[in-house]
Amino acid sequence: MNKEKENKNAEISARIAEILQYTGDTRNGFAVKLGYERAQTVYDVMNMKSAPSYDFFRRFSLSEYSDTIDLKWLLSGEGSMLRKDIPTPNEPVSAPSDAIAMRLMDKLDQKDAENKHLQSELRTLTAELAAMKAQHSQSQNKESDHHMKINEVIENFTSDSSGDYGEGYPLTKKPTSSKKLSAGKM
Repeated sequence: MNKEKENKNAEISARIAEILQYTGDTRNGFAVKLGYERAQTVYDVMNMKSAPSYDFFRRFSLSEYSDTIDLKWLLSGEGSMLRKDIPTPNEPVSAPSDAIAMRLMDKLDQKDAENKHLQSELRTLTAELAAMKAQHSQSQNKESDHHMKINEVIENFTSDSSGDYGEGYPLTKKPTSSKKLSAGKM
């Protein structure tokens, strides 16, 4: 899928190069005619650093290029670069190819919005995963510290004791020899 998208972008880039060759415009001149303040967008599209957006095609369709260059050809490569439906002064305008191009641009806009949403969702999930990893790491560190303290207490207890628990300590009560003896005393 990614390779297919790269191929489409390469084809559109090549068609833009054909337009520039036909018109004699530079990339910068082309960008200005599309209404961009900077030519970076056109450079990025032509160098396939970014895909042409809906805005790019909308600007093209509103520019002077749309008078002679077929937008459907630019989008799909179908047909001729030059519009065949250029009306003569007495002929009404027919724009079936423009309607198709606009539908294609709408689909591109929908895909751009979907991509932005998925990228946002991916950033959110990545942040959540990083937080969960950090929390897990902290809990493992705490558990490890707890085990170390328990082992230290056990080690201290066993190394300090003589091994005979209770030997050498005074008795707190006098032992009784049997229950009968204590039961008779009152």
